[in-house]
Amino acid sequence: MFSFISKANSYTQSLHAPVSLQSENPISDTPLKEGDLAPDFTFSANNWLGLIPNVTSVRDIKLRDLYQKPLVVVFYSVYWNGYGINFLKRIEKLQQSIEETANILIVTPEPPRKLLKAFNGYDFTFNFYHDPDQLLAEKFGVFSEEKPTWNLFSGIDTNIPLLSAYVISSAGQISFSHIEDFSGNLPESDLLTAVNEEGRLAS
Repeated sequence: MFSFISKANSYTQSLHAPVSLQSENPISDTPLKEGDLAPDFTFSANNWLGLIPNVTSVRDIKLRDLYQKPLVVVFYSVYWNGYGINFLKRIEKLQQSIEETANILIVTPEPPRKLLKAFNGYDFTFNFYHDPDQLLAEKFGVFSEEKPTWNLFSGIDTNIPLLSAYVISSAGQISFSHIEDFSGNLPESDLLTAVNEEGRLAS
């Protein structure tokens, strides 16, 4: 069991601080889950991050505009330190298997300069969207001002979205959801099954 001894005194320290779920404060059932409809949301053309050239937008677009094929949405923050990086590495490993079937979108509250610092040595090729006010995370129920992340996890002193992944069908319904609680690994096979099934239905 990890324990958090003192709050990080710098950004660098926060990237390496261990985290663990506080058993007395379990994750609630607030986050969206399988069977729920994804919320309405408008992506600002100015908030697509310039880390990679995969996504460019000259206009605001709706979340539903991305449903031409199944969409994998991952909520991530650099303050999940190495655990967050490992989570993205597992998603990246899956990317080769699903890139013809689904799109992957990483939603983060951090600006490019912090991401680039955290990603030093890693060459992620995802589509990133900057959600500074955590509006989409709040709509998915993985961010709350009333129930901050530091009340759920030791080792976290910034209110950030829960480290999580969703698969959304072309009809806008959630067919897979995973909230990381560090008790096990991301269920890659379940995510792949959801993507492949939704891809088959969409074709």
